[in-house]
Formats: sequence, structure tokens, C-alpha cells
Amino acid sequence: MRPAPAPLAPALLRRMGPLALVAGLLVGVVLPSVYRRVSLQERIGQAQIWAREVATRVEANATDRPGLWAYDRPALAEIARPITRSAIGGRVRVDTLRADEVFV
Repeated sequence: MRPAPAPLAPALLRRMGPLALVAGLLVGVVLPSVYRRVSLQERIGQAQIWAREVATRVEANATDRPGLWAYDRPALAEIARPITRSAIGGRVRVDTLRADEVFV
């Protein structure tokens, strides 16, 4: 019969406690905040690109019709349509044998 292994709890807790705390902070706080900042910057950049595009188109419309461009609703709607249209969507269909057993 083999002897019981030595208790590792105090030494393991002393070494792994700070490591677990650092790993938890990294995964729970640092990574989400970095992702949020990068995602926000990406969205701001996209909004600035769209704003420049719309401003260029509206400016061209305003130079053609200086007094009436603000009242030309169909032309303004056509300029804004690429931005305001709904996003492209998709669907996934999974065909399997015995689907009622798989997707319970």
C-alpha cells in the first residue's frame, strides 16, 4: 500500500491564489475593456467615413440647386438610403437525421 501524498493546499494556495486573481482580472476586466475601446474606435471611424460620404453627396446636391436642395426630399432620401437600409441578414439551416434527438 502506498503512503498518502503530502497535503498541497497551503503551498498551492499561496502560489496559485495571486495567479488566479491576476488571470481573473485579465479575463474579466482588462480584455473586455480593451475590446470595448477597439470596437468603439472602429464604429467611430465607420461613422466618420459615412458622414464624409453623405456630406459630399449633399454638397453636390446643394451646389446644383442652392436654394431648393433642402426641400428635395426624394433626393435626400436617395442619398441617405445606403446608410439607413436594413442590414444584410442570413439564416442557417441544419438538416440532420433524428433532429428531434439532437436539438432537445
